[in-house]
Amino acid sequence: MSFEDPPFVEFIKNVFSTNNQNYDDILMKLDKQLNWEMQETSHFYYYICQPDNPKAREEIQVVGITAIIERLMSKEKHITPFAYLRSIRFDNLSGNLNKIEGDYNNQFGLTRKVNDYYKNYILDLDKQQLIDGIVLLDKLDGDEIKLKNIGEFSKLLYELRSKFVHEASMFGLCPLGIDYTVYCSGVHDPILYSPKINIKPLLKIFERSFVNYWNKVSQRA
Repeated sequence: MSFEDPPFVEFIKNVFSTNNQNYDDILMKLDKQLNWEMQETSHFYYYICQPDNPKAREEIQVVGITAIIERLMSKEKHITPFAYLRSIRFDNLSGNLNKIEGDYNNQFGLTRKVNDYYKNYILDLDKQQLIDGIVLLDKLDGDEIKLKNIGEFSKLLYELRSKFVHEASMFGLCPLGIDYTVYCSGVHDPILYSPKINIKPLLKIFERSFVNYWNKVSQRA
């Protein structure tokens, strides 16, 4: 694996310059570990997600960008479910276990980390495009229901990623942006949803957030 491969270097520098940042300048501000991580995640995006390849599999691209987000947020605090149960009062365990599970996921779960990335690094205009890019369908009458916030979008996409990784299922991932519906339990109750955004703008939104993430990291370095 070479970070100096000319096509990769040209691509990633263009991604940063398109978003008003200089790739080399940001690298120079980072310590050795972060410098490596920025180059490696950039390299992963270019070679695994293949954003310039019109024949690339969309489900691989969606899972790929979610994997990058998980890695970037992996330094966030995490404890196991059993450690969490030991940390709360014993008399609270007799309460609603669904609430306890929800509290754990909100504080320490991977879905929370992915949601934090979407909240903190996706640009505001892009958030609205993502929210508008998925339409829920009422189970009874088929009426369209819009997502309430970016958290619902990130939760839905994360569930699709989990089905791919843990169940070897591409159901619901591909293709995006055409007239079809799939069954998913990721947002509220099990519900139909219809994706209205296709992969190209989704990748561009991720690129803008990726540049935003590393620019903020470099400012803290």
